Amino acid sequence: MFLRSISVKNFKKFPELTVRFPSDITIIKGPNEQGKSTLLSAIIAGFFYDPKKSNKDIAALRAWNSEKLYQIALDIEHHGEDIALRKDFEGKELALENATTGAKMATIAAVSGYLYEIGALRSAALFENTACVKHDALARITEGKREIAQALEELITSSGENVSADKVLKKISDITAGLQRGMRGQAKTPGLLKQIDGDIAELTAKKDAIAAELKDIGEKSSYCGELTAHYHAIVRELEIQRSQYRNNGEYFTTVEELRKLHAQLEKVEADSMALKDIESKQEYLSFQLEKFRHLQAFDQAKWYAQREALSVKKAQLAHFEAEGKQLKNGAGKGKVHIKKTHFLASLMLCAVGFLGFAYTPLFAFWGLFAIAAVYSFVLKRGLVVHAPAVVRAETGTLVHEIAVLEKQRDQVLEESGVHSEDALLGVIKKVGEQAQEFAKLSSKREGILRERTLEDFTKERKELLRRIGIEEAKISDEQKAAAPKGETQRALELDIAKKEQDLAKLEKEIVRTEEVMRATPYDHEMLAKAEEELEWKQQQRANAEYKLKTLELLYAALGEAKAKTIEKSRRAIEEYMQKYLPVATEGRYKNVTVKDDLSFEVWSEEKKGLIAPEEHLSKGTIDQFYLVARFAVLNLLNKGTKSLLLLDDPFAGFDASRKQKVHAMLQDMTSVFQIIIFTHSSEYDAWGSVIAI
Repeated sequence: MFLRSISVKNFKKFPELTVRFPSDITIIKGPNEQGKSTLLSAIIAGFFYDPKKSNKDIAALRAWNSEKLYQIALDIEHHGEDIALRKDFEGKELALENATTGAKMATIAAVSGYLYEIGALRSAALFENTACVKHDALARITEGKREIAQALEELITSSGENVSADKVLKKISDITAGLQRGMRGQAKTPGLLKQIDGDIAELTAKKDAIAAELKDIGEKSSYCGELTAHYHAIVRELEIQRSQYRNNGEYFTTVEELRKLHAQLEKVEADSMALKDIESKQEYLSFQLEKFRHLQAFDQAKWYAQREALSVKKAQLAHFEAEGKQLKNGAGKGKVHIKKTHFLASLMLCAVGFLGFAYTPLFAFWGLFAIAAVYSFVLKRGLVVHAPAVVRAETGTLVHEIAVLEKQRDQVLEESGVHSEDALLGVIKKVGEQAQEFAKLSSKREGILRERTLEDFTKERKELLRRIGIEEAKISDEQKAAAPKGETQRALELDIAKKEQDLAKLEKEIVRTEEVMRATPYDHEMLAKAEEELEWKQQQRANAEYKLKTLELLYAALGEAKAKTIEKSRRAIEEYMQKYLPVATEGRYKNVTVKDDLSFEVWSEEKKGLIAPEEHLSKGTIDQFYLVARFAVLNLLNKGTKSLLLLDDPFAGFDASRKQKVHAMLQDMTSVFQIIIFTHSSEYDAWGSVIAI
């Protein structure tokens, strides 16, 4: 690859600039601060920066006093093909076009791959640490050891940047760390092994929970079966006891019914006997009452009134007979008698008048008393005078009335067959008692019959005997042999009630247990699934462990392969340096050792051993040493392709002799390098084509 020219717009101090590179060695000459380093930065940006990105490196190259970014155009020639590379950082556009072949590219990946293919250009970091040497920085090649090692590895293993051993090792390391993250301590984002372990623990707990639940359900199922068996056993016992209780109840009902029927039969028979006895007694009483029929209408009150009247009249007759004797003997014209009614009325009014001492208005009765006294005793309205004529008349009247009353009395006694009033009263009393007894017997008979006849009693007796026979037939021989007892029935009733309560409790317990069994979300299929998931996770764990071991083995193998790769690179660098280092140092140093970390040691005859150049050599010799080292590394990295070498005035500290040796070396290297030297000095004018800026 050969860079023919570069054009920039709006790039740092250059609003617009085009520079051509006409030969294998081009000298860009100009005073300090004239833009030589800016041009070098433009070449690096043109080859390596991605215009579609935004970062501080890209922004730092913006033109002074401008907000817009820049444009870079590179014209390249490769094996006779014309190639144009255009980058517009403001418009974020990228284009590479091969005018000879017509090939076009518009992505940084495609362009970078193409530049690597034609010019061995890998990355900006590697280029700046190898093919770009700035002011007095020949020895800084060691600062890019990592990039150099990676590039050498890619070169020897024919791999690309994306599959370099470092990246692969880092990726393996990252994967290994990712797999193991959280295994030795807390981690915000656990690795696969930790996650799988967590999943295994969770699935194990889930499986154990399901198994425990299913075991519990199995135990509950057995328990429910036992409860159900016990329930049915009690049901069978209860049915037997209920049947026995019903039979006993029927027995007691039958016995009670028989008792009632026998009682009714006894009553019917007793009533029949009573009716016969009543009929017999009534026949006798009817005969007795018929004998004294005339006394049945006897008015005893009238009899007593007549007897009283006879007694009063006899007393009056005796009184008048006595008065008549007195009058006949000349005792007076007549005898005065006070009427009882007038005397009693006057006495009552006088007594009420005395109450006036307690209640004044009652004194008025004294006046009424006075009026009554005048009326009764003064006016003689309360007095009766019996004269002799009156006495004789009254005596005759009383004799006649007494005779009539005595005649009526005697007639009644004669009709009753008695001779005295006491005997009459005894007969009357006896007849009354017999009449009352007859009435009672009639009432009792009516109470027994109740509008029935003796035939009805006979029919009822037959019906009762028939029903008794039916009820007695209901009693079994076993019950007749051993009659159930009331206390046995009561105990049976209590036992039945207890069993019914036990059944209710068992039924509730069975329902509760079945509900618990139905409520469980687990079944054996879920257990099998959990076991499968756990087994799968355990297999994943085994696979992850296998993967981890494989990665560890791969990491070790790649590390070993990388070491061998570096070993090949070291030998190639050592061979190249042993060819040119004696020329540069006039034979003082020739044996070089490159260590695994790409640091250098050189054999010193004075020290009789290997020494680190930067610690024991002079600055000029160190620069010579690392200039040769750079060329050795670049010789490997170029892989036989001509590439670009930028030297930003790196030989300022060399004396003329050393510069002459460097010139010879550069002339020898133009077959594999396009060399561009940036300087302010004219002493390099003879080295190649000079372009002034």
